[in-house]
Amino acid sequence: SFTLEQGSGTMTISHSITLVDLLPETHYYYRILSQDTSNNIMTDDNSGVGFDFITDSGRSPIISTVTSTENAYNNFTVSWNTDIDSNSFVEFGTTASYGSVVGKYDSLQNHSINLQNLLPETTYYYRVRSGAEFEAVSGQYSFMTGTVPVPSIPIISLVSSAGITHNTANISWVTNIASNSYVEYGTDTSYGKIHGNNVFATNHNITLPSDLIADTVYHFRVRSTDASHNEGVSDDYTFSTVSVPSSPPPAISSVAFAGITHNTATITWTTDLASDSFVEYGTDTSYGKTYGSGALTTNHSITLPADLNAGTTYHFRVHSSDADKNEGISGDYSFLTIAGPDAIKPIISNVSYSNLSESTVRISWETDENTNSIVYLGISTNYSLVSGEDAASTQNHLVNVSGLIPNTTYHFQVVSRDSNGNVAYSADSVFTTLAMAGTPQISSGPMENNVTDTSVHIEWTTDQNTDSKVVYGTDASQLDHSMLIQEQALSHSVLLTGLLAQTEYFYKVVSENILAVSVESSTESFTTSVDAEHDHPPLSKIENVHANQKSTSAIVTFTTDQKAMCFVEYRVDGQTYSGLKGEELSYNTNHNVHLLDLAPKTKYFMKITCTDNLDTIVKYEPADEFYFITQDSSGDDGDKDATAPSISGIKVGKPSEGEGVLVSWNTDEISSSFVRYGLTDELGSVAGDDLVSFDITKYVTSHEVVINNLPSNTKYYYSIVSSDKAGNIAQSSADTFTTSSQSSLSSIKIEAVSMEEALVSWSTNSATSSVVEFGTTQTYGQVRQDNSLVKDHKITIAGLISATTYHIRVRSKDESGKEYVSSDYTFTPKSPPIISGIKISDVTEHGVTINFLTNIATDSVVQYTDVKNPKNTGSQGSPELLTNHNVVLHDLTPGTTFVMKIKVRDDSGNEAEQEGASFSTNKDETHPKIDQVRVESALAQNDKVQTIISWTTDEDATTKVIYREGKNGENMDLPTSDGIAQSHIAVITNFKPGVIYFFNVKSMDKYGNEAISETYATLTPKKKENIIQIIINNFQEIFKWTNV
Repeated sequence: SFTLEQGSGTMTISHSITLVDLLPETHYYYRILSQDTSNNIMTDDNSGVGFDFITDSGRSPIISTVTSTENAYNNFTVSWNTDIDSNSFVEFGTTASYGSVVGKYDSLQNHSINLQNLLPETTYYYRVRSGAEFEAVSGQYSFMTGTVPVPSIPIISLVSSAGITHNTANISWVTNIASNSYVEYGTDTSYGKIHGNNVFATNHNITLPSDLIADTVYHFRVRSTDASHNEGVSDDYTFSTVSVPSSPPPAISSVAFAGITHNTATITWTTDLASDSFVEYGTDTSYGKTYGSGALTTNHSITLPADLNAGTTYHFRVHSSDADKNEGISGDYSFLTIAGPDAIKPIISNVSYSNLSESTVRISWETDENTNSIVYLGISTNYSLVSGEDAASTQNHLVNVSGLIPNTTYHFQVVSRDSNGNVAYSADSVFTTLAMAGTPQISSGPMENNVTDTSVHIEWTTDQNTDSKVVYGTDASQLDHSMLIQEQALSHSVLLTGLLAQTEYFYKVVSENILAVSVESSTESFTTSVDAEHDHPPLSKIENVHANQKSTSAIVTFTTDQKAMCFVEYRVDGQTYSGLKGEELSYNTNHNVHLLDLAPKTKYFMKITCTDNLDTIVKYEPADEFYFITQDSSGDDGDKDATAPSISGIKVGKPSEGEGVLVSWNTDEISSSFVRYGLTDELGSVAGDDLVSFDITKYVTSHEVVINNLPSNTKYYYSIVSSDKAGNIAQSSADTFTTSSQSSLSSIKIEAVSMEEALVSWSTNSATSSVVEFGTTQTYGQVRQDNSLVKDHKITIAGLISATTYHIRVRSKDESGKEYVSSDYTFTPKSPPIISGIKISDVTEHGVTINFLTNIATDSVVQYTDVKNPKNTGSQGSPELLTNHNVVLHDLTPGTTFVMKIKVRDDSGNEAEQEGASFSTNKDETHPKIDQVRVESALAQNDKVQTIISWTTDEDATTKVIYREGKNGENMDLPTSDGIAQSHIAVITNFKPGVIYFFNVKSMDKYGNEAISETYATLTPKKKENIIQIIINNFQEIFKWTNV
């Protein structure tokens, strides 16, 4: 029944009601009612069952089991669990302030976020966040990325030539990794011919074609390229062919093979003359590989390298050359290698668990052969934790698991793999950890560490796993701030930031376990330190006051014992202070305050007021009030300097760095440096060298002032102003300059040429040089340049490290020396495809799903081969470029074990491949489903009956009909073809007219599963029918046929 009600009395046709005061995690049912002005009520209760919803938890999720897993040197997966469904986000970066965030909004309890394109050999800091309205944040974690793998090329050694005749030779060598085999050869070091094969091996033998010239010196070198396209090339070698033989070659006889295993065989033969021993072999008569010995003998025995495929037919022929290089070659022979080693999965038994506690469990099981010991665990059958020992091999398995959540039900599955790679999985099992007992206790602390002016670390330990919370404030009776880390731990450290300097704070720590039982410390306190800028004694003195006056101005100089900002108030003798003052805009200890617009030959009194950054105010007001008298405007100042500086050598140009205008000039005495400028001859703006102009001890005779932030291609008026130490001011006549056109760099592009190279291109509107600066920081460090003056620029930078972010900027200088510089760009070279996270799922009779990840977007191809029948092979995939791959294999043979290989290729053609685990399709034990059984009969001209029975099956199957005449007749089989189909038709021509026949249809699929229909009856037609036959036919028409 509906017992609660909320709503609104406002009349409307569009209704919306917000329900309040609901309980969290509660299932509610509701119905809606509306009443018009005539008090008519309409109710919608969803046909009596009501509508429903479930409220959320109304709290933050609890984060646990935060881990990071390395997938590749620059790729990590961060995983964690929450006790309720919530979203998944990871903050990460190379400092504790993070800087990057990745995540997803899917609501889960088992969270996993992949971090890609990380810098190699770098420590990353991270924390996880889950929850929307009520968010939980973990503590800080870190991991270090690995070293960039250095591609290894095949190393070639033991290069030799043998089997040399008048027209051929055998070249052999060894590589450290499997690679193909090619020989370049010719009569000089330009070679000119190449011969070999693309079969990957470590022992290489290539017999050159029989077209060499007798008595000739040949140069050769060998080349081997591995599956990753890394190529090794040997030095140059030589051999000499022999003369054309005058005697017959060795006669070969008694060719035989023995010692056949799954990967090798021994070939034997005899010759009538002492000769060498070589075997050409391969899976067809083109052979492709050669192996043998140069020792001369008449009884030959060669054991082939152990790289043959199991269960495979090999063709071979033998070669023997005598001391005169006369060669005999046998005919073709073949042998079959035996089946491969053990492919039977281990048998798992007696799976159990023991030693259960709040956070640990011991899982044990047995296998019928030695295997490793792995346990998958999780709070669902998706599993999210892996524990165990991959290297150990035993039949009695024990795995201790720790770090579990108290009072939680876990699913687990044990996994065992034998030395041949056969893997067995147990069924899913469950256990529940014990509930945590007792109230947590604070074992040590709390204590404060690393106290600064704005932050502090609060640290303590507890006797059981709890979260970490600090409540704090500046009033011990009102702790109105808090910081919570929800991760459960024994050792706690909470960083408080944003504190006020030189302030006493009070705090206490609170720790709560997963069962919401908490412990609280007593109130403690700490005082933040003084910040460095304010850590000094207060201002106390103004000293060394002096006035350097002219007729209409004066410079008041003085010192203070602390940095201070000051102003000078002044008045005419006989008047009061009325707000006239000169003031500073920055904190200094040496002060120069200019007083302007004074009257000549006038007595001025003054006082000084200074304030430091501690807000300490000090005044200079001596008992005998300080005064000065300005000079006579006639300039009659006795011995005082009354001559203004002489300005010369005015120049306008560009500064050495950046944009702007550089104005330079000289004076005949040291003076200040100012430039007045503006868009009209009234000027209106001032620029100056503040390092020079506000300290008379730093006045100069060579002046430079840079004016920045001017619009391009604009005319400006300007005038030079310089004042000497005596206050004499000189000003040049007005002149003009025009700012330059805007920088002409455009169309800057950075394109990947390969994983290690990039092409940087740009354009300029005039002919300029080409310079590219690049490096892993904005200090760059490496330069590539071309001094040719062009408008279209291209520079290739090589030796880049894949998956590393580079900073790049371009520079161009024209023939007049004017340089243009771009802003900073970033570029990350591609990394080679790396395959990881291979998973097999959704195994059926005819299909399986293969999931895997790549670090960059690639296509996907899965090759699969029947381990018992290598001819039963194929490949399926997708051309779509993705990083998360899902390949569904179709039309596989049921009940078959396959081995697979995954191949990928990115958009630049870079390829990678990786062997995957084997998988077995389910055995087809489902019989075909028979449907739509139909029968039609007709009389031919000679009263002969023709009956057609048809039906369908849901899979390809055989066609067969079993029938009998009358209910007690003998069952007969209708001969049919052995073909299989899903639509079946059987034509019967030996039925008698006017007779009832009973029949069943029968279909068997290609896996031997047989289906037989229920029994049906049909009455064959007759040329002339009596009333009974008419009735029966009518009956049959109504009911189609009788089902018995």
